[in-house]
Amino acid sequence: ADLRWAGQHLAPWIKRRLTGRSSGDTVVAKRPTLGPIVD
Repeated sequence: ADLRWAGQHLAPWIKRRLTGRSSGDTVVAKRPTLGPIVD
């Protein structure tokens, strides 16, 4: 169970830290253009 956890969670985290990337780098904004706030 520990090896599976390390492979699924720890290894990707280490890779992101070594490459200087964030887990949110590939996330696209929900609303990429600005617009008025309507209540």
